[in-house]
Amino acid sequence: VNLPLKIIKNIVLGQPLQPLFNDQIMMHHAEHINVVNITKHNFEECMSSLFSALTRATFVAIDTEFSGIGINKLITSKNMDERYHAMCDLVQSHALVELGLSSFQRVSKPVEIMSVEYNVQTYSLLLLCQGEFKITTKSATFLVDNGFDFNLLFLEGIPFTPGRLDPSTPHEPKVKFTTKNNIHFERSIR
Repeated sequence: VNLPLKIIKNIVLGQPLQPLFNDQIMMHHAEHINVVNITKHNFEECMSSLFSALTRATFVAIDTEFSGIGINKLITSKNMDERYHAMCDLVQSHALVELGLSSFQRVSKPVEIMSVEYNVQTYSLLLLCQGEFKITTKSATFLVDNGFDFNLLFLEGIPFTPGRLDPSTPHEPKVKFTTKNNIHFERSIR
């Protein structure tokens, strides 16, 4: 699904560069963006489109939904070491239940200084973690209130085994996905 999306950004000379997505951006030509929902039933047929979109992307936006955010106050610590270790504990005890990927491909050179046009492809992968994981009540309530379907997760989620750091390769965590035909995709996360 390719939707033309024109993004206009107000640029104020002499001001620090602002994040790409803020209230100064206006989107035109798209009332809504279609999302390709990927489950275990269409995983194989969607992978080539997804990888192609990511390969051609000018930039990619990533969104994750977990089965909880935990109650560890160190997650918001100003000390980056404490925050990092708290986040590691969180992602090892809770499950990644949805991965959103949006591929933005520039389709035109700016006609005006403040105008760029992109094709946008958005994918949502419903992920079913194999093994035990925690679900935080507050997070589950938030997900359900925002349209997440836990029944669909357990019926149609893509089975995966979360990556664990292997001591021999500490900087190459891997994620394994298993398709309905027991084909294993293993990707290094870098």
